[in-house]
Amino acid sequence: MAAQTIGELTIDEFRALIRETVAEVVAEMLDDPDEGLEFREEFVAEMERRLAGERKTIPAADVYRRLGLG
Repeated sequence: MAAQTIGELTIDEFRALIRETVAEVVAEMLDDPDEGLEFREEFVAEMERRLAGERKTIPAADVYRRLGLG
């Protein structure tokens, strides 16, 4: 089959080409590169701790003081 140029396509062929291209781009954008990976145990433990309400926070005043802002 000989290669065609865009100008040689019918309107329906051109529309089909556009649909196919858009579908490919959307599929690439939705592809999850992390699919199948698992979280490290430390990360899971930290998230569970945070959800339980135990937080390692620093008061804003201390942050400002450390940064020399207050």
